Amino acid sequence: MAQDINKKIQTFFHSPLQTGEKRKILYLYDEDEQYGEQLTEWSKETALFELLKVTDHNYFQTHYQIEKVMADKNIVLYCTIERPSDQENPMLGVLLYSHELKLDQDSQLYAAIGIDPTNEALTDLAKKYQTFFKSKERTTKFKKFFQQMITQNQETMEFCILAVLTKAKQPDWTNSLIELFAESVKGQTMRWTAIEKFGNKDRFWRLINRLFGFNLSTSKTGEWSIKTLMEQLFITHLASEWLEEFPKAFEPFVLPKVNQAIIFINQWMNLRDQQLSYIQVADQLEKELGISQLFNQESLANVTEVQTFQWFDNYLIQQLASQLANGGIDYDYYDQLIAQRRGKFWYKNYRAAYHALRWSLKLVKAVDEMTSLLAKIHDEHLFWQMYQTNFYKIDQAYRKFYFYFDQLDHLNDSFEDLTLTIERHYHQLFLKEFAAKWDQLVMQEVRLSRKDIPQQTHFYSDEVASFVEQDKKVIVIISDGLRFEAGQELFQRLLEDKRFTGELSSMRTALPSSTALGMAALLPHQQLAIESTGEVRVDGLSTESIAKRNEVLQKSSSDKALAISHDAVNQLSRDELRSEFSGKKVIYLYHNRIDAIGDQRITENDVFAAVEEALQQLKRLIIRLTTEVSAAQLFVTADHGFLYSRSTIQSTEKVQLITELKGTSYNKRFILSEKENPTQTGLSFSLVNQINTNRHVLIPRGINRFTLAGGGYQYVHGGHLPQETMVPLLKIKMVRGRNDRPQVTVNLLSQTRTLTNSVIWLEFLQLDPVSETLKEKRLSVYFEDEIGNKLSNEQVLIADSRNELSQDRIIREKFILSTISYQQSSNYYLVMKNSKDIKDVTKERFKFDIAREME
Repeated sequence: MAQDINKKIQTFFHSPLQTGEKRKILYLYDEDEQYGEQLTEWSKETALFELLKVTDHNYFQTHYQIEKVMADKNIVLYCTIERPSDQENPMLGVLLYSHELKLDQDSQLYAAIGIDPTNEALTDLAKKYQTFFKSKERTTKFKKFFQQMITQNQETMEFCILAVLTKAKQPDWTNSLIELFAESVKGQTMRWTAIEKFGNKDRFWRLINRLFGFNLSTSKTGEWSIKTLMEQLFITHLASEWLEEFPKAFEPFVLPKVNQAIIFINQWMNLRDQQLSYIQVADQLEKELGISQLFNQESLANVTEVQTFQWFDNYLIQQLASQLANGGIDYDYYDQLIAQRRGKFWYKNYRAAYHALRWSLKLVKAVDEMTSLLAKIHDEHLFWQMYQTNFYKIDQAYRKFYFYFDQLDHLNDSFEDLTLTIERHYHQLFLKEFAAKWDQLVMQEVRLSRKDIPQQTHFYSDEVASFVEQDKKVIVIISDGLRFEAGQELFQRLLEDKRFTGELSSMRTALPSSTALGMAALLPHQQLAIESTGEVRVDGLSTESIAKRNEVLQKSSSDKALAISHDAVNQLSRDELRSEFSGKKVIYLYHNRIDAIGDQRITENDVFAAVEEALQQLKRLIIRLTTEVSAAQLFVTADHGFLYSRSTIQSTEKVQLITELKGTSYNKRFILSEKENPTQTGLSFSLVNQINTNRHVLIPRGINRFTLAGGGYQYVHGGHLPQETMVPLLKIKMVRGRNDRPQVTVNLLSQTRTLTNSVIWLEFLQLDPVSETLKEKRLSVYFEDEIGNKLSNEQVLIADSRNELSQDRIIREKFILSTISYQQSSNYYLVMKNSKDIKDVTKERFKFDIAREME
């Protein structure tokens, strides 16, 4: 086209001057400015003419240039405006003695849409869509799409036309169909009408037939219909996921070219900017097709792989919850089943429900295992160790179950029976048996402190004092109510961050396990004393507030010590924080979220949400301290733990308090008094070996509570159980320059590299288990051709197994190949793309020997 224009211009200016002519003027109207760049470049390369661009704002200037400045020069007038009528044309006087550069309409069309005029296949197709190309807007959008195509042929040209008419974001049939379907469920037809008016609906249906085998004989209605096509594609995909005999009512829906239907639905699910449209379409079809009525009697095993409609996630969750509630289940099978759902489309909508189910599994399994373990424990120290390494997981699972359960909405009723099972296992089978055993062992020991169990009262002397002696900075974070199991989770979260390393251990609080005594015990001291008012003093100094604790610290470390609250730190900017901590070597930072929520009757049932908030706050705080004030060494601990049961505390678990037993300080889990109390009311201990006092503490037996006014009964602390007295001790160090934990390696295990079937099962091996040195990897896996076109469905592979046996780390996935012609001489690739690292892409080369073509 460019050569054609240049030739016409050259021929014109080389032709002889006519009678009366002193120079030649050629003009061209090009409102779309298709030839502007070409004319500008050529005018610079040749001396044949001067180029003047004419707009609707420079008529006077153009006349002056023609008549005065360039009176003896050849000129090309390039008019970038819509051609006006002769009566309204300010340039008419000049044009009457000039010559128009006329281009044939076909050539103009090819230039406008950006196709090669020598490519007969493309030019023939362009002529068939002349109605489409009459619109400047449609033409511009088409050209933009077509220029993106790696392969420019008739098929991709039609995809671009279809994309323009359907207002698709990408020029391919997948996005165009998505737009048509999204429009259809809204009861609108604007995009389809555009195809009928400006496209070619017959060619569209031929394309659909070639892709999916949808035609008048396979359409369940016997008609060409977007709605029918949409329904049959979804049902075909559903049928491919079904493990048993598919319902006969839906057999007529299944299309002949199953693979292409599977790939289309799968690609739609994986297009991030189209996931909302998938949800809208799937939900509408789910209702119209009566999915819930037809499939509500299916077995659990038959729906484990189904993800076409979200009703199946609802059904699966309800069935799982029901079967877990009834007991007698295969823990590993159910856990694996739930884990497999993570790669499914609807998982994100049901994440809380699936997490609740997984934690209920962990809890029930751990409680069942605990029963046999308890019988083998005959020593308090061993019991303490078993809680620290094993039994704490039951409390953690209970917390995590209710944390996710509380996020449920419409599925709450489905979990009603399961919550009863959880309560029975946790409250009756675990807590009561656990507490009874602990009572027995503690009373055998008769002591509240042992040298083989680290004591909270020794924290400062054992951990902090050495930093003071060496004049090194140390920060101690004390989170009120952070019990051991929550501290363990915080520790794991910190280890996942590349900046941190450390150790996790535990300490045993003094009795009672209360805020006042726990906060005081963590400070530097020689003696602890409880006043008659219940106030705890350290070497004669009050510790009832952060300001008072600051005085205790400064007495020990002068002006190099600081006690400050988490809230106060949050109010400080980076520079203010650095200034506040400047010169300080011992910093006690007090955080209060868990106890603040749990200790109030109206909010005690929110305590597990408060634990999650606390963990997030603590991690953010630690990151801030290590980055803004260069805190290389931190301790995280607590004043006490807590007991919490979601179920209402029964009257049999409440101990009526005899009036004369009330002492100087008391709550629902302890009484401090001047004299020893009768043991039939509870367990009575002398505190003389713990603190500087002759007082006694009375603890109700097991998990019982004293009947007292104020506060709630479900969240309590102050007693002697490990849940209350075992507090975490996290020793956290920042390691500068430490690389992030590498992800596990995943290799393709299957040996064959020549595929003879369009349905393939491949096995992948996670080489090592996830650990403190290796973290999980998520991969998107699919097949593609040599130029990057996807040829299969896309599977999400999650390699997060902690199993030591390699055979337990094998992942098996199913791939469906597109029904196209495959060349035996061509290379095809299995792509394994890291979801969190775009540079981490592995490709395995395959050969395809598949005798199948799209008709």
